[in-house]
Amino acid sequence: MESITLRGTGEQIKGRLENIRSIEPILIALRTIALSSLRAALKRLENVNLYHAQLVQVLALPHLRQHKSPTARRRSRRRALLIVGSQRGLCGPFTSTIVDASEETLRELRAAGMEVEVMVLGEHGRRETRRRGLETTWEGALPVTSVPPFGMAADLAATGLQRYEAGELDAFYATYNHYLGAGRYEPRTVTLIPFTLSGTGTLAGTGSPPDHLKEEEPAWPPPIVETDAQSLYDRVTTQLAVLSFYRVLLESAAAEQSARFQLMEGASQNSRRLIEELTLAYHTARQEAVTEEVLELAASAGLIRGEHS
Repeated sequence: MESITLRGTGEQIKGRLENIRSIEPILIALRTIALSSLRAALKRLENVNLYHAQLVQVLALPHLRQHKSPTARRRSRRRALLIVGSQRGLCGPFTSTIVDASEETLRELRAAGMEVEVMVLGEHGRRETRRRGLETTWEGALPVTSVPPFGMAADLAATGLQRYEAGELDAFYATYNHYLGAGRYEPRTVTLIPFTLSGTGTLAGTGSPPDHLKEEEPAWPPPIVETDAQSLYDRVTTQLAVLSFYRVLLESAAAEQSARFQLMEGASQNSRRLIEELTLAYHTARQEAVTEEVLELAASAGLIRGEHS
């Protein structure tokens, strides 16, 4: 922000100074909330990645290698695209960026002859999609000051898996802002259903198998699995699908809160600078007013001559 022009009477400058001082605590509070939510999202994302790795190790057991979930279903040309936006503003072009990427994905899928239903999360995401004329089949809200709960991902995954197994959907995608670091993110479109063991695969493909499933020396002593292998396989793969959904929500939350923190940090610094400049301008204006008053009193008392005498 460029330096403002500090003009006006002392009372005018004082009014502007009071306005900025009243806003400063709000900026600090928003910055603190954003930082706290960012740290919570990153910590939860770390735990999710750890849990994901443990589940993949379970699938690597010899008892489960040959098991597969039932896949007999009719093929469908219908896909679902989940747009993960923001619940509130003050995070720059976060939502417009993700809707731009979503529109590009929609064009690609529809050009390939796919029928796509659009789902959206977040109030600002809903507003932006409606403003652009995108029809949605489902809209959901996100937490305002906290990270998305695990139950939200579980519900989305359960609905997606049910429709996938029933043949209503052939794939479930998500477009979200991937967290890259302090104030940095990039839009990504990933395939959530059918999921890949390496995580959320890109729209183009799944890549090579993860290292956890490559042939290794058998562990000793060998693990004892008393649960029915097929039931355990189905439970673990369902959990992995839920984690894929939850990763997307947490990545988006981290990106959003990081962007909001950076903006609030910049706004707080600008407010402090303006307060310093306005305080100096106010004192200068007061000194000039006092000096002018003293000159007028001296002139009226005949101690000095007026400018035109």
